[in-house]
Amino acid sequence: MKTLVVVNPMSAHGRTGREWSALAPRYERALGGDVTCHLTTAPGQAPHIVRKALAAGTERVVSIGGDGTNHEVVNGFFDPATRTAIREDAIFAFTAMGTGGDLARTFVAASELDAQLARIDQSPAERIDLIGCAYDSLDGGDWEISVNIASIGQGGDVCARVDDSPAKALGGSTPFLLASLESLVATRPWRVRL
Repeated sequence: MKTLVVVNPMSAHGRTGREWSALAPRYERALGGDVTCHLTTAPGQAPHIVRKALAAGTERVVSIGGDGTNHEVVNGFFDPATRTAIREDAIFAFTAMGTGGDLARTFVAASELDAQLARIDQSPAERIDLIGCAYDSLDGGDWEISVNIASIGQGGDVCARVDDSPAKALGGSTPFLLASLESLVATRPWRVRL
């Protein structure tokens, strides 16, 4: 199977990037066949990499990172202009290498990497529901796919605060707790039409 592995080297506070040279052979062995690995260098890059690979015949895309990486990779399966899948038969898979892990908690995911890789290689593909979101925002309009959760209002504000905060380096739930407290104090009600 022709597989693209999209790696966010900044996930898990840079641990993924630091350990990638030791991890890469494990992925290549476990996934077998034609495996190409691509390390992202900037936020927002993964969808473009995935779209190009799927158009060139890639059959499976494995996301390595956290929820943000999974979000970007899943969005790469779709053409935003037509809002349709690039390849109906393409397979999305992931290994949990981030700090939050909401998507991993959605599934009964093994915590050991070798067990996760075995699941990807040996388990049959299953269909999952996705959330398609068209929206207008202060930055303009857009369309994207959410794989397991979409946040608006205070949930979205908390995520934005975490992304912009130096506390993000603390990892785990601490940055989210701090951003939640900050958002509770600083946020004033705003109108949202859903």
